[in-house]
Amino acid sequence: MLTFPLSSGVEHFDIMPDKIHQQVNIHYLMKDDAEKEVTVVEAFVVFHEGVED
Repeated sequence: MLTFPLSSGVEHFDIMPDKIHQQVNIHYLMKDDAEKEVTVVEAFVVFHEGVED
């Protein structure tokens, strides 16, 4: 069964000297779901600055 995102939103983010922390919530709806139940996926992402050798 295919899914597609209804919406996503940034809940929180912190900017640090070498990285960014970001918390997001993504709302999905299953295709052909008769009940139209929304599934929420909570995610936490860390973006790092490039690392030098």
